[in-house]
Amino acid sequence: MSEMSGVELVDWRGLPPGQRRGWWEHLWDGATALAQRYRLALRSGWWEDQIQVEALAAFTCWLELYDSGANTDPTGKVQLLWEIERLRGLLRAGEHAFHPERDRPAFERYVAAAVGAAGERARAGEEGIERAGLPPVLG
Repeated sequence: MSEMSGVELVDWRGLPPGQRRGWWEHLWDGATALAQRYRLALRSGWWEDQIQVEALAAFTCWLELYDSGANTDPTGKVQLLWEIERLRGLLRAGEHAFHPERDRPAFERYVAAAVGAAGERARAGEEGIERAGLPPVLG
C-alpha cells in the first residue's frame, strides 16, 4: 500500500481472487462519482473497454488522494482538473449514455465473467490457457 492514506492504484488481475470483485465495486463507485462530480459523459459498457477502465481507476485513485487529505498540493489538484478534459476524450467510445440503474445488471454479468475467467486462468497456468479454452478478458 501507498504511504498516502492507503490509496493504491493496482490492476485487478494482480489481486488475489477474493479481492477482485471489491476492486470492480470500488471502480463502479468511483466512476459514477467522477461522472456526477465532473459531469463526465460515461457511456454504457465502459467497463468492457480496458483503456476506460484503467483511466477511470487512475482518476479515482488520484482524486481519493486529494479527498482524503493525503495530498494537499494545489498545483497537483489543478493538474488533475486539467486532465479531466483528456479523460473526457477517452470516454467517448460507446453508443448509449451510461445510466447506473439500467447498466448495473450488465456490469454485474461482466464482472462475474471477468473475475471467474481470471480465476480459471490463474488455476490453468500460463501454459494451459489455450488448452483450457478460456476467452480473452480485458486485453
